[in-house]
Amino acid sequence: MKKLILLILVAASAHTSERMYGIYSSLEVNPDSGDIGGMEVLIFHDGRPGQCSDSALVQVAEGWVQMPALVDCCHCSNESVEFIIPKLGTFKGVIIDGVLKGEFIDSGWKHSLPKGNSFWQ
Repeated sequence: MKKLILLILVAASAHTSERMYGIYSSLEVNPDSGDIGGMEVLIFHDGRPGQCSDSALVQVAEGWVQMPALVDCCHCSNESVEFIIPKLGTFKGVIIDGVLKGEFIDSGWKHSLPKGNSFWQ
């Protein structure tokens, strides 16, 4: 019985963490100006062993698209997504109902990024 409970807990834990992986994007084109604004984040398991085995590929656009940054997303889960972008600082967020909600702490720049396809697809 103990083995069955452990197996169920491990399976539930693995299923929960799998759901956080994917693309979260608010990138969109302003129809009036043609400018692109928002942010896109791809969270993925990068294959490294140990505590920091997830990464995030983050692209920000403020009128124009900036070069994406590949950053560590250590201890990422639905309850806590945290990474540091050198030019923007620390981002802290959570994933609720398939939406990554968070902000860059230093600037207070808030984002709500639905999970789905990339802007570029």
